[in-house]
Amino acid sequence: MKSLTTLFFVASALFLMVRSCVLPIEDAIWDSTPKLSAADTLVYVDTVYYSAPEPISNHQSGKAKQKPFERLESAEKHVQDYVKRFLPTANREQDVFGIPISIKLGQAILESAFGTSRLAREGKNHFGLKHRQWPEHLTNEIQGIIDVADDCPGLCQFSAFRTDWASFRAHSYVLMSERYESLKSALNYIEWAEGLQAAGYASDPDYSKNLIAVIESYDLWQFDEIVEATR
Repeated sequence: MKSLTTLFFVASALFLMVRSCVLPIEDAIWDSTPKLSAADTLVYVDTVYYSAPEPISNHQSGKAKQKPFERLESAEKHVQDYVKRFLPTANREQDVFGIPISIKLGQAILESAFGTSRLAREGKNHFGLKHRQWPEHLTNEIQGIIDVADDCPGLCQFSAFRTDWASFRAHSYVLMSERYESLKSALNYIEWAEGLQAAGYASDPDYSKNLIAVIESYDLWQFDEIVEATR
């Protein structure tokens, strides 16, 4: 069974890299959450936090010894299901915006606890994105505002999206903003993670460490290498 799982991830990654231009980017088939009107506001305290695994020591030297997606295929089913579900979307965003698949999936996992956080479940917000003025073509993808006790005085306002895809696309726009200009020179997921923390993506002082731990613990960096190999 594990060999079949490995084959799936390798074959899926290769197929997506070659055929990304024909992949659908809407994910209405995943949308089972009741719709909210633009005026609706959900108020709650989001108490779901994902505890990142410990970083894998000496990642570079471990590459040669590791089988493809060895850690990912050994992960729990909900981990594999989340990666399988959003790999096409993450690949599409990489193709359009140049954001590494490992960073896109790693942040989604870290911020949403594999889609189990309230922001993800009730607002399809996989990245902890605070509400703001989004590009015009994303306006129709916003279904409301979610108030959460976070790092703001009082309650923070987070965007509630109609689809999971909209959340992934909004996250791409955030990382393409002037605030994250330095990320354009990042050469790998480690530099991306450190750059995100330096730019203030999250208030957690261990954010880059935790993000790198997620990426390495589930072999997400291997998707980046497949992309590089197909260029």
